[in-house]
Amino acid sequence: MFCEMLSCLALQVANPPAPPELEFAKMTVAAKVAEAFAATFPFESKYECAVWFAQADGTSNTKTKPDSVTKHRVVVGPQGWLVGDDTMASDTRCEGNEGWEIDYRERIASVSTPVRDVHDLVSRIFHQSEAFGSPTNYPSLSQEVKESFPVEFRSANGRDILKYRVPKHEDLRRKFAIGQGHDPAEMKAWTFQVEVTHDEPPRIVAFEITFEDATDKSIGKGVRVSVERWQRVDGVQVPDVVRQSAWGPPGRSEELYSRNSILRLTPEEAKRAIHFEPPRPGWRLADPRVRLIMKVGSRDIFLDGRKIRLKEPLLSLPGDRLPELLKTAETPGPQPERK
Repeated sequence: MFCEMLSCLALQVANPPAPPELEFAKMTVAAKVAEAFAATFPFESKYECAVWFAQADGTSNTKTKPDSVTKHRVVVGPQGWLVGDDTMASDTRCEGNEGWEIDYRERIASVSTPVRDVHDLVSRIFHQSEAFGSPTNYPSLSQEVKESFPVEFRSANGRDILKYRVPKHEDLRRKFAIGQGHDPAEMKAWTFQVEVTHDEPPRIVAFEITFEDATDKSIGKGVRVSVERWQRVDGVQVPDVVRQSAWGPPGRSEELYSRNSILRLTPEEAKRAIHFEPPRPGWRLADPRVRLIMKVGSRDIFLDGRKIRLKEPLLSLPGDRLPELLKTAETPGPQPERK
């Protein structure tokens, strides 16, 4: 989806210097964004996601019954997160730079690179946490804003609103245009928008991405995530209801995220909840980076579709040990090449 498209590498495109007042406003917003995320605490929460699909006539009516409703559980820590269904049948988790997609019913766990949670752009705003990362691959939203080219700034209704472009992702519009079958020269640059309040500490209330064709407005597309209601937890404001709106052919779709519960955790509690312990014998583990599948406690592995019998059983993914293990395997296999 949007995050996957935005994570493409892009060329650096020079922009003329922005006016000094815009540069000052940009740096002010970047500081507020950093302060807002710094106020977040580790927690566990359950919430619902209601979805209204875009209609063929281009409309979307959130006053009707949603097309789907799903229930989820999230754990957010200082350096990681876990997002899954509320039955704990499956989840995706990120711990530092390591990610896993886990299915407890099928007893299979797969390395996830890059790590993407099921709710794409929403989580960072809904949970007010940069543990979910930036869709443009910056280490933080505040860093993204600092290095951006500011387009417009205004202050209204108790919030600062900054529109900006990310220079090193300018050629993303060309890749997207080609993928959609359009002339790359007709696609305008992506425009980002972040909105932060004047509160102490500030709160991030909205994030938006828009892009459109320069000559055909019908090709306009975008996504906006905004907080509609807040709740106070231990003196800290936390989003209670968040809406994601996406527009473009064939119309406008809506997703409404509503928090049902939230429990504050210590950093240690969050880390323990997020950490993926080595599974018991019988579990299957997969590493798509080297096209490997194995069963915990077994000597047999499948590497790029070929069955190989190792000298000793494996209790976890071999990682960097794989080349050495293949040298002593009873059934020789090809040397792995990471994608």
